[in-house]
This record gives sequence, C-alpha cells and structure tokens, in this order.
Amino acid sequence: MRLGHLGLFAGLTLAAAAPAARGEAPPKVVAHIAGPDGPWDYASVSTDPHRLLVARGYGVMAVDLDSGVVTEKLLPGQRVHSALPLPFGDLAISTNGDAATAVLFHIGSGQVVATLPTGKKPDGAVYDPATKLVAVMDGASSDITLIDPLAAKVAGAPIPIGGKLEAAVVDGRGALFVNVEDRNELVKVDLRTGKVAARFKLEGCEGPTGLIYSPKSQVMVTACGNGFAKVISPEGRTIAMLKTGEDADAVLYDAARDRALIPSPANGGSLTVTALSGGAPRVISMAATETGARTGAFDPRTGRVYLPAAKRMVKSATGGREVPAPGAFDIVVLETR
Repeated sequence: MRLGHLGLFAGLTLAAAAPAARGEAPPKVVAHIAGPDGPWDYASVSTDPHRLLVARGYGVMAVDLDSGVVTEKLLPGQRVHSALPLPFGDLAISTNGDAATAVLFHIGSGQVVATLPTGKKPDGAVYDPATKLVAVMDGASSDITLIDPLAAKVAGAPIPIGGKLEAAVVDGRGALFVNVEDRNELVKVDLRTGKVAARFKLEGCEGPTGLIYSPKSQVMVTACGNGFAKVISPEGRTIAMLKTGEDADAVLYDAARDRALIPSPANGGSLTVTALSGGAPRVISMAATETGARTGAFDPRTGRVYLPAAKRMVKSATGGREVPAPGAFDIVVLETR
C-alpha cells in the first residue's frame, strides 16, 4: 500500500468524500455489459456513430450505445491501449503496444485506413485541434509520436520527453501536458515547435496516470496511484489535493457540469466525483463500482459512465498483478445525472 505524504499538503484543499450535492442523486450502477476474457485499457465514447470503444489486449471492442449491440472485435490489434474517436467523420485511432503502431480506422465498420509506426509501446493518445495532429505517448521509448490523421502519415520526428509516459491532454491552443508516471512529473510540450516548454514536479502524487483538462476552470486533474487527485494550473501551481481510491488509471470529464470522475480498482472498486467550479475543487461523492475498474469513459449525451472491470480477480500464473477470472470481464454502467 502506498501512503501519501500529508505533510506536503499544508494550506491546500484536502478533502475526503462528502455527501452528494443537495437535490442530486449519487452515481449508481444501472447495468452490466458482458465481454470476452482478456486485458483492457482506455475507453472512449464516439458521437456519430454513438459507440463505446474499449481498448482490449486483442483489439478494439465496441458497444452500440443506442441499440446495445456488442461487437467483440471491431478491430484486431496487439495489446491495444487506446481507441480514440477523432473529429473527422467516424474516424478513430488505436495504439498497439506490442506492435509499436497506431491504426487509423472507421468506427462504424472497423475498416483500416492506415497503419503507422510509433515509438516503443504506444499507450495514450490525444487529438489537438490547434495543430490538427494526434499525439501518441510512447511509454517505453519515452517520446511522443505526432500523426496527421487527415494525411494518414507520421508528422515529423518524435518529441523526446523522458520517463514512462501516461495520459496526456491539450489546452486547445497548441500546448500538450503529459504525466510521467515514474518521475511523478507533469511535462508541458509546445506541439508547434516540438519542444518541452516546462516540467512540474507533482509533489505528493505518486505514480500519476490519468489526466483531464477543464477549459471552464482552466485547471488539470491528475490521478495519483497513492489515492489522491491533484488539481493543478497550467502554470504548475497546485490548487488542491483530493482524496480518491488508489491505483486509478484514468480521469473522466463531464464538461457540462465541470466535474472530474476518477475510477479506482481498490477495495472492490469506486468512482470518485469531484466538482471543479462553483467554489474550491472538492469531492462530491464516492460510489461503489467493481473490482478492477481503473479506466473508463463518460458519455456526454446521456451522462452515463462506462467502466471496464471484472467481477472477480485471481492470482496470475506468472506472478505480478492479479488478472480477471475466466468469464469475469464486464463493463459497469453508472448513471451520474
């Protein structure tokens, strides 16, 4: 168990879960969606078609959110980490960690447009509207691959960062921020010049992974493996440390209500809901979810949250972290509005 250094948080907002806001029901589990065995990583929701995309070890799994139809393997892959919808028709991009490639494909059909080389073990991906480029975080080669999705090609040389890269966000003006998990660091990158602009130490945040940017509040929220969410300004100023579950691997963003939602797989699973505006950043509620629920996706159309998880975990035959028991994988669906 990793312990937070509480002495570092003097003068900051440090909050545990509070009752839900007056007149507002806390999130509740309303459904489960079954899926095949195997590992998973990031998830996302596309608008048209209205689909949930889940990165799986074997490829990309899709769920039609209007009809409920599940496509177990929309796209084959080699330890897929991201499946990210893009604002160009039904185009999306996936990252293949074992193959060191990114795949441009159509969400509706799974048809491949192009397979492009990346650095080693590509993980998270983010689209930047200012440069119209996709940035892929190469976890093992510690750099960023830039991809032009309309031209279907790699755009220039990789951007060296250093360390184990995790989730990234953009501010819409050409700046990218990426968590470096093994250095407890947030790095700002100028995508127009391809250079590192700043490095911020995430004091008290051990193993930063998930990350979101709130345009409304102009802050970022990073998930820390030691059971906190750190709220930080684009200039690197710490605004708050909020208590969450441990080992979260993603932060989801509800733009309509300016809220960050952090899924944790620890202690049976939980979802921490935090408010970023209308006062100081604060925890609104913490809802029970399911074992292994560490990533997920938020659907802005319905306010539902989709968390890939497992009903039961077992010891791995090779050691290391636990793995889902056979037949245990499912997607937990929660109502947040």
